[in-house]
Amino acid sequence: MSLPLCSIQIWDTRTSAKPMLVHPVAHTSDVNVIHWNSREPFIASGGDDCAVRVWDLRSFTNDPVAEFKNHHKAPVCSVQWSPSEPSVLASAGEDDQIAVWDLAVEHDTEVASGCDDEVTYLI
Repeated sequence: MSLPLCSIQIWDTRTSAKPMLVHPVAHTSDVNVIHWNSREPFIASGGDDCAVRVWDLRSFTNDPVAEFKNHHKAPVCSVQWSPSEPSVLASAGEDDQIAVWDLAVEHDTEVASGCDDEVTYLI
């Protein structure tokens, strides 16, 4: 099975020679990095489309549960979940920017109205 570079495939090489989970269009361009949350059933991905997406592995074929876009102005080259706070995620891009995201914080429309970053929570 050959999928485009914008896909994410989760494999268990102990059980099968094919992927267990597949999202054929996880980003609009190449996926650069993925990090597994060690305490929750989530993975985070970053791509050439400058977006960071959070995926729930229990419903992987659906849309991401969170999407962070318009912060990075160049491809995302690193994503990392906090080892002590399972809702906290950091991302870094080729734009020399680092961002820290907390999925546990509710979206505040009053504060966000003056913010350039577009954050979409789909949970």
